[in-house]
Amino acid sequence: MSLKKLYIFIFSISVCLANAQHGFIISVKIYETCFFNSVKIKVTGNTPPYKLIWSNGSVGDTVSNLNGGDFSVHISDNDTTTRDTSVSFSLISPPCRVGFSNHFTPNSDGYNDTWGISNTIYYPDFLLEVFDRSGQLVHTQRHEYFPWDGTQFGIKLSEATYYYIFFYDEKIKSRYEKGSVTIVR
Repeated sequence: MSLKKLYIFIFSISVCLANAQHGFIISVKIYETCFFNSVKIKVTGNTPPYKLIWSNGSVGDTVSNLNGGDFSVHISDNDTTTRDTSVSFSLISPPCRVGFSNHFTPNSDGYNDTWGISNTIYYPDFLLEVFDRSGQLVHTQRHEYFPWDGTQFGIKLSEATYYYIFFYDEKIKSRYEKGSVTIVR
């Protein structure tokens, strides 16, 4: 199994405690891959060492292999005069973006003869449309991806740049990818 892309989304949360001389400062980093989330929490302020206990039972500053859901982390430090704190957050199920090659060479040499698109298997209701530079639809696919050889009705399309739009769900047109692909002959 290979990791196609690693998407990193980072957000920070600061928590200041009313009865503490110095508050906890908490940084939360979420790493999303195609299959699972990982979360790393960095704590500064107050008196180290810090103890982090996750709502799923894990202990420590990093948790991996998380699906979507609600999570919280209880944070305490070595100073018994300061209050402990908790951080709560929600994770969506990790997105698995579709990847597109930007060119292909359909010249029957057995190398790069079709347009490569990855991860379509995760989107059974996808819609792919490819247009020429004048906006004419030259290729369409739905639900199952078959490598495209750069033809329309069995006729080879010209060497040129074409423009695509990929809807993750053909009924929900708000989530899509668009770009260009060049046929080199």
